[in-house]
Amino acid sequence: RADREFVLLAVGRQGRALQFVAEDLRRDQKVVLTAFAQNSTSLQFAEREAVLSLVLQRGWALRYASDAMRKDPEVVRGATSQDVWSLQYADEELRGDAAFL
Repeated sequence: RADREFVLLAVGRQGRALQFVAEDLRRDQKVVLTAFAQNSTSLQFAEREAVLSLVLQRGWALRYASDAMRKDPEVVRGATSQDVWSLQYADEELRGDAAFL
């Protein structure tokens, strides 16, 4: 769970293994990118820092983030700054908030 090299191999073969990884490695950009490349749905298990970093590069990745991340204004702003169409993946309440938009 906490050996970075082992975790990189594991998530490279099965991205969803990210859910079983130690919390600090779920923040690790390389670990999260490796898992995401193998299975985009693994992003739902990533910690906030890694999700924000990824959506700043690939806004559409917000689609695969956890519900909590899709409710996070900073994460959604990051995603939409890269890809305005990613707003469709934001939480419905956030999309309806005129102050946010």
